[in-house]
Amino acid sequence: MIRKQTTIFTTQTQSAIAKYGLQTIVNDRGGSVFTARGVINVGCLFLLFICLLTLFAGYPIITHFTEPSQSTNGAYNLGGINASGQVPAIIGFPPLIDPDTPQNVYSRVGFDNEQYNLVFSDEFNKDGRTFYPGDDPYWQAVNFHYWPTGDLEWYDPQAVTTEGGHLKITMSQQPTHDLQFQSGMIQSWNQLCFQYSYYMEVSVSLPGTPRVGGFWPGVWTMGNLGRPGYGATTDGVWPYTYDSCDVGTTPNQTLNGLPTAALTTGTDDGSLSYLPGQKLSACTCKGEDHPGPSVSKGRGAPEIDVIEAQTSRGVGQMSQSVQVAPFDDFYQFANSSSDVEVYNSDVTIWNTYLGGVFQQAVSGLSSVPNSVYQLTSGEFNVYG
Repeated sequence: MIRKQTTIFTTQTQSAIAKYGLQTIVNDRGGSVFTARGVINVGCLFLLFICLLTLFAGYPIITHFTEPSQSTNGAYNLGGINASGQVPAIIGFPPLIDPDTPQNVYSRVGFDNEQYNLVFSDEFNKDGRTFYPGDDPYWQAVNFHYWPTGDLEWYDPQAVTTEGGHLKITMSQQPTHDLQFQSGMIQSWNQLCFQYSYYMEVSVSLPGTPRVGGFWPGVWTMGNLGRPGYGATTDGVWPYTYDSCDVGTTPNQTLNGLPTAALTTGTDDGSLSYLPGQKLSACTCKGEDHPGPSVSKGRGAPEIDVIEAQTSRGVGQMSQSVQVAPFDDFYQFANSSSDVEVYNSDVTIWNTYLGGVFQQAVSGLSSVPNSVYQLTSGEFNVYG
């Protein structure tokens, strides 16, 4: 019985299939092949083909021609550069070159007749910027007492902002952290660094009048191995620029009391140096702490002062200097050397200050017009 029922079921099924097939053939012969269903099927296949073609062929081509090209700025550190010298353009991240910077300063011929190309600029045109830690990708306002120079003020981030298209640092008389004054300082330490030869230029308006001293405004840069205001990072590092292994790297520039000149050619014929010795000298042995590129390479953190404002007999001046170590006898550098030159003697003269027991200074004094002071005309002047 089971077999018979199975046979009958199979026969009926086959008959049904044959009948359906015959009916379909008859209907097809009597109609058109361009049915709505056929058009939809073919259209879907065509659309799918176009999508796949766009994804794997069109998208790379479109991206190549529509993405903004990266400029070859030659910048280093932040973001790095690739083998072609390109700097990454990061969406939502301020570019290394401020879009408001005029095109005519993108390059310049230096005093050494070499071509210099712009790699970083900040016009500070956007008002209301703040510089608390994490607020800005390039600058950070410090929050401490700058004890190395015995400053009378506390540096606070709230004293630094942007206003009227300028960076504004406000000094005020108010009790804070057991001091009576508050001011501001911004640093780019470990956020913005440069290598090799470069030219730095700033436009500055000075506080007070040329007859009032004590403000001591400055714009300066220092080797990244030392962090200004953090003594543990600068001790034995600032302001060394030495790459030899000799007595110049030792504490006080002496070894076993010699040479005698190091004890008699300083200020008032006294000791030449009170420095603790070069921490990262070319005398470093293998396995000892050293930042590289090799232990035989002397490293340090020299200081270059673009401006340090001062007054003399009611006349404003700018000290522009490089501070180095170890020291020459009586801190006298070879001012006849081709390595040191004043390019405009009508504006700049050699500074009579040559240094002291903590730094030797190769320094010039540049005159400043009265109009750049806040309480006169408040104009801006360019220094580099």
